[in-house]
Amino acid sequence: AAGPALGEGGEGGAGGAPLPPHHREVRSGVAFRNPWPSFAKEKKHRTLSLLNSVRVSHKEPSKAELAALILLSEAPDFTLGACSVASSSRNIAVTWLGHSTFIVQMADLTILTDPTNAFTGIGESLSNENGSFAAADTASEQTSPSASSPVAATGEEKHSFFYPTPIRVVPPFLHIAQLPKIDVVVVSNNRKEHLDLAVVPYLRRARWFVPLGVAAAVKKADVGGRPGEEPLNITELDWYNEVEVNSTRIACTPAQFASADRNKSLWSSWCFVGRKAAVFFCGASGYRGIPAGSDRHDDIYYRKKFPHCPEFKEIGRRYGPFTLSMLPIGGKGDGDSGLYCDAMDAACVHREIKTKQSVPAQWGAFARGGEPLLAPVRKIEMALEEVGVHNSDFMVIYPGKTTIYH
Repeated sequence: AAGPALGEGGEGGAGGAPLPPHHREVRSGVAFRNPWPSFAKEKKHRTLSLLNSVRVSHKEPSKAELAALILLSEAPDFTLGACSVASSSRNIAVTWLGHSTFIVQMADLTILTDPTNAFTGIGESLSNENGSFAAADTASEQTSPSASSPVAATGEEKHSFFYPTPIRVVPPFLHIAQLPKIDVVVVSNNRKEHLDLAVVPYLRRARWFVPLGVAAAVKKADVGGRPGEEPLNITELDWYNEVEVNSTRIACTPAQFASADRNKSLWSSWCFVGRKAAVFFCGASGYRGIPAGSDRHDDIYYRKKFPHCPEFKEIGRRYGPFTLSMLPIGGKGDGDSGLYCDAMDAACVHREIKTKQSVPAQWGAFARGGEPLLAPVRKIEMALEEVGVHNSDFMVIYPGKTTIYH
């Protein structure tokens, strides 16, 4: 079901009907935009910010930080998660696999968010309850993770000057065959650190939900399955569209970001609302842009001078309160970008969406934006104090650890 459009309508669409404000007409059809002052403010500083990001996005991490993250990684316990959610529909089990890839186990549903190159075994033959892939039947160029850029699949350049592909520096630790049965896969945007198309055949038996414009690339990547199998079950949704799967409402909700194909496809966050528990997955998003070069970017009162994205409060109103939220904290560095959140932005989002607990995402997997791997989490304690969020309500989980929330 489609919810009402955001704010005032945009230009006229087909049949003279006004477009939603996050849609815009282009010669090739429809593209997308962030329709809020919180993003327009960022545009003034965007070129310098992105040029700096390009120059340093592939900076090597320190050996100490890399070793620390590898040592902190644990083997997931999906059986613990399944038993916990079976015992109470209020429970949620979450396993973080790095960046924005999570396994969310709820009472009636197991969800995988943003399937990236978080797994070993990609390119190997496999057939199980999640999918089937016969490596011998598929050219290696199609299955290689390095060749599976979503923008490559849509005919765009693999590496955009303004949106370089980050390099994963913390190696994946979970074999694709070790995943539990996945009911639903959601994708927040088509950039490679959020969607690695090489993973698609291994998850072809799940139901996929993606923002507008993303489905074509995912369908194209669905290769190597058994003869006679049903085609990939994939649904595109616009902001505030909803579906129901196994008594859980799944809502595609706004985010302040950009796609890898010059905004020809949409980006989103996601809400999962069960019978007695609800989860918010932010994906990739900014919150507010602040002027580049300021020495007051860690001052919440200074930040409040600049507009912030209004949709998080609306998401909380429509779908909250949430039992748990996964909120991005990496990529912004010390700068101005309205495309990314840091810990202070995430703490503000935590309050606005009405969530009981939150865990940080988008850190500790990729070399991106020149940030040291652990820099985003080092800012959390100060950020929570500035915003007024208790540190027990916003806690770091490490790669692989299965944690229960209720």
